[in-house]
Amino acid sequence: MKPIRSAGSLLCAALVAACGRHAAQAGAPESMVWDSAGVRIMQNGAVPAAAWRVATQALFTVGWEPDGPNFTWPQSGRILPDGGALVGEFGERTIYRIGPDGAVLATWGREGEGPGEYQALDAILFLGDSILVSDGRLRRLTLLSADGEVRHTRVKPGAPL
Repeated sequence: MKPIRSAGSLLCAALVAACGRHAAQAGAPESMVWDSAGVRIMQNGAVPAAAWRVATQALFTVGWEPDGPNFTWPQSGRILPDGGALVGEFGERTIYRIGPDGAVLATWGREGEGPGEYQALDAILFLGDSILVSDGRLRRLTLLSADGEVRHTRVKPGAPL
């Protein structure tokens, strides 16, 4: 330990010693403890049990009528604020708009490389009044209206041409 060389340093050392660890602890929260060297240690205390559960009923069901969708490889999807869903079927390269009652309200897209056509649906985002669809194989993003109309397509940022 180095010797104290000035009156200012001596005063500072005296003030720190006067405070001591007990003075610092007086206003400390209960989750704070101090070790024997005066090092402050924060503890979070007991963590409350997580409040989650598995639903006993499905959020929605899709009717399996003969003319209904033939989901073989649903690749992506989103639950919508109205209780319905958007589901991208990888095998058919189609996006299904499903109502809260499970009815298919609309289908958009097909296999191909043109606007509104897909090769590998890998993500669907619902953005207010728009739907953003990512196609990994075409390295393309497609922006659709809420009614499925193609608004814009572009190459994914950073995708090789």
